[in-house]
Amino acid sequence: MLNKGKSKIKTSSTLNFLYLSNLLRSKGILDLLDACKLLNHDALDFKLDIVGSEGDISSEELNSIIKSYNLINKVKFHGPKYGNDKIEYFENCDVFVFPTKNEAFGLVLLEAMQFGIPIIATDEGAIPEIVEHGNSGFIFPKGEINQLYIYMKYCIENREKMKSIGNRGKIIFEEKFTFQKFETNLLTIFNNVIQDNN
Repeated sequence: MLNKGKSKIKTSSTLNFLYLSNLLRSKGILDLLDACKLLNHDALDFKLDIVGSEGDISSEELNSIIKSYNLINKVKFHGPKYGNDKIEYFENCDVFVFPTKNEAFGLVLLEAMQFGIPIIATDEGAIPEIVEHGNSGFIFPKGEINQLYIYMKYCIENREKMKSIGNRGKIIFEEKFTFQKFETNLLTIFNNVIQDNN
């Protein structure tokens, strides 16, 4: 995980979403672009930073979709980022979006929580054990683009609420997921997931 972050109060009227993962269909990046298309159709004020390495989707394919969806002024792909460069994206984002369709744990969610960032994520794997729906973020069924759109729209229209949700996420991180508590909680989460799948 990253060094513990310091949550920021953003003053821009534009809400900044962040996707930080590889460009893989299984990570839900195309669902996220579909949701952004709906937001843009509603003339909502947002931006999305996409950070990660190419996977089964190339940067050319991604940028082609962004252009075809008329999202060039809203969505930008930055490639992979590490260290302080990666931290900068967390510090500048208002809401972290993780629409994955295939995930066991989702360590990146803990990185976001360190910075007091509210999260929108799927109900995949152990994610519901990390993100408390309605408390530190929002959980939606994987592949449900309309539900993702609804939560993203809610975040845009409720900026002050997002700050309190992000702060609660940071408290949850400090109570449950610090390095001292991480190992014990990780084992518990994996055991719960194994039991749920049996």
